[in-house]
Amino acid sequence: MRWNRGGLGPNDWYSDWTMFVPADRRGRVHRTSIRNPPGEGPLTMQMQSNNTMLNSETVRREVNGFSGAEGMTINGTVAKTGLLTGITTATAAGTYMFMPDTALAYYGITFGGMLLALIGILACGFKPSLSPITALPVSLGLGGFAGGSTYAIGSFVPAAEEGDMLNSAEGAIFAALLLTMTITGSLLGAYATGLIRPNRMFRNIVLVGILGVALFSVVGMVMSLFGNSTIAQLFSPANGGVVAIGISLVITVLYSAILLMDFQMVHQLAQARAPKYMEWYGSQAILYSMVYLYVQLLRLVVQLMNRD
Repeated sequence: MRWNRGGLGPNDWYSDWTMFVPADRRGRVHRTSIRNPPGEGPLTMQMQSNNTMLNSETVRREVNGFSGAEGMTINGTVAKTGLLTGITTATAAGTYMFMPDTALAYYGITFGGMLLALIGILACGFKPSLSPITALPVSLGLGGFAGGSTYAIGSFVPAAEEGDMLNSAEGAIFAALLLTMTITGSLLGAYATGLIRPNRMFRNIVLVGILGVALFSVVGMVMSLFGNSTIAQLFSPANGGVVAIGISLVITVLYSAILLMDFQMVHQLAQARAPKYMEWYGSQAILYSMVYLYVQLLRLVVQLMNRD
């Protein structure tokens, strides 16, 4: 139950994060009382996320137009996320271990995988019913991207003494994987228990942060084209300076926040009884965020190993 601060009457409607919920005669809002707003037709969801897969008007139409008996469930999404994560992890491990030592192979696998995943996600955005078909290409593409990124970022790990696994590239990879699983599990637990529930201000802050980082990155790329790589070097895994590590920490927090909002969006879809195939849709969204969080964590770990 969430208290209404606006003094709503029994005939008014409160726009909740999840859906429109009627206020009772005492002005209280009950999350469990779910029905369509008077005269509004199908259930209206407040779909807001920085993940393009979960912020599409197409998704709203899919949910509002669904009237089947079997809908999306949290357990189904968790199972599919686990399956796709396994495929991505296996692909990333194979890519890392058997990556040919040529620039062409690296760029082809890494950016080719990223492009394959992006195409699959865009296809889902335009037509969510394709998500069961795009699931495998997206997971394979993200695996190639993660494996290639691991190969590249791992090459910046300082030389360690023989037998010192903790300070080796493998040690950095293990630390990034462990941090990714820990952060993901902690965020999921915090959301499930109600400890953290993103609101509009939370989403706006994350959006402003993402736009700021994107603008900063673009400025750095443009400057590097003219021979000034001052900003671009701040994103290098080899840069162990305080500013570079601080920027990586900010980006890591932003990616973590996006993952938290993805959990919220999947919860909303399940509560709204979205079509069953939306489980594949939600699982790909979560996987996408997890992979980018892992790559950023690996960069941060390597920067810490290169700290001044």
